[in-house]
Formats: sequence, C-alpha cells, structure tokens
Amino acid sequence: MKIAYKSQDCFKMVGLNVKKARIQNGLTQSELAKRAGIALISLGKIERGEYGAKLETLFNIASVLNIKLAELLADEDTLFLNKKQLSLLLNIEESNHA
Repeated sequence: MKIAYKSQDCFKMVGLNVKKARIQNGLTQSELAKRAGIALISLGKIERGEYGAKLETLFNIASVLNIKLAELLADEDTLFLNKKQLSLLLNIEESNHA
C-alpha cells in the first residue's frame, strides 16, 4: 500500500524529529543552528514544520546530532523514502563524510 504525505505533514514530522534529537543531545536551538551553519530563525521554522529545509541543511543537522539523515525523515512506521532511494541517499551521505 502506498502512503501519500502532504508537504506540510512531512515538514512537521521532520521538525519534530529534529527537535527531539536536539533535546536528546542536550543542545539549545542556538547551539544547533550555529554548529549546523544555519540561521536560528530557520531552525525554529524547521522545528515547527513551517519550512522545508534543503537536503544539505538536513545533512548538516543530522551530522551535528550524530544521527543518520534517515532518522530525521522517519515516522514511527514508515520512511518517507523507499528502500532504493534510502540506500542511494545513505551511500551519498557516507561518501560525503569520508
């Protein structure tokens, strides 16, 4: 069964995942924004699901939080990417961090 997500729903899911991981890492919004190289106001919008961050921004956030990008894109039951797309994305992520 194929599940369709609205952009706003995706933005909110990613935002909640960013916020959750940031809090688990004991970082303030200001600290995460600075380390990820983004504006504090942008991070706030991402966490509130008001803004769809660029993939590069999400890579930077995931890197600072020491998590895989997929963890920012995942809901409890389903990834927003299919397995082939995720595999390609993770290979890109690994090669960029090498």
